[in-house]
Amino acid sequence: MMFTRRFYRSNLSRSIYYLLRGHSSSPAVPCVTSAKAPPTGTPTIAPIAMISLLGIFKREEEEEEEEEGAVPLSFKILYFKAKSCISEGDYNSAESALHNGLHILQLSTYSNTRPFMEAMAATTYELGELYVIRRDWEKAVNSYTETIRLMTLCDISLENPQVIELSLKVGKTLCNKNDYREAEKTFNFTLSSALKLVDVDPSDNNVALLGMCYQAIGQFYLMSNDFTKAMGYFKKSLEKAKEVYGERDSQVAVLMSDTAAALQGGGHFEEAEKMCQEAVDMLLDVGPPHDNEHLAILLMNLAALKNDNGKKEESMAVYKKALSYSRSLPDQSISKEIRRRLTLLRNETQQK
Repeated sequence: MMFTRRFYRSNLSRSIYYLLRGHSSSPAVPCVTSAKAPPTGTPTIAPIAMISLLGIFKREEEEEEEEEGAVPLSFKILYFKAKSCISEGDYNSAESALHNGLHILQLSTYSNTRPFMEAMAATTYELGELYVIRRDWEKAVNSYTETIRLMTLCDISLENPQVIELSLKVGKTLCNKNDYREAEKTFNFTLSSALKLVDVDPSDNNVALLGMCYQAIGQFYLMSNDFTKAMGYFKKSLEKAKEVYGERDSQVAVLMSDTAAALQGGGHFEEAEKMCQEAVDMLLDVGPPHDNEHLAILLMNLAALKNDNGKKEESMAVYKKALSYSRSLPDQSISKEIRRRLTLLRNETQQK
């Protein structure tokens, strides 16, 4: 079994969070950051947005009054409290703060105004992220869907990059709750929106977002064991990544590994091993420094392919190399998986 990882980085949290700043229209926040930046897990708030809102807090506290129709300070305090609680792992307090903040907005006479609906969208998005952490997929889907609904009420198009990326989250979360039929519908609708976006604005960020859609759908079909379709979508994603980042880039390397996974599933083991080896070499050559997570995953995939191709000793050596990269990771699940596979391989070798 090969692991796949999404490598396009997201600024979705920042872009939805930006709505809280009360702008009449949100800027086109890039959905993909520099290829040379190390990948992260849960997106974080951009410091500049944090500073801006803290500045608003200070002014309101000094004036001891709020502008009529403005998002209330009591909500903002709860919102920041929730973000702080999430970072500290206090998810119950975070959920309570977000729900209380949402309640304040919903009870206001200004609840149907754009600033309030934008603030509600930011809150429901954070609830979705929180439920994903808790693996409460049903609530996560509902929260993300409500965020999209609120964004569209603010005249934000379904072809907006942030809406497209959020729709991908809905599709992936539906997969996690084993609702594959709805997931497939969501992915296809999202892809249609991304294609329309690129037709109107073929900027690098939008092309990269389209590549993200192809990758997500490829992973969906990979999970469904439809390796032919998976390979087709991975190749399209790889094409878009090369278009944006060039022939040799860390994004390209990870997408090559995804394609290798589809080749492996389809029984093309030698071709899969060759492509995965190229991906590892590329990531070592041009990848961001200290990108131990992706290196560990790609090396683990390569070791699995070598094992499938009967190269037991080579496989064991690559697993050990993967383990050396995984030891420094905060999440030790990858290390545990590598150790498990190493143990199985050693036992298998000893029995022979």
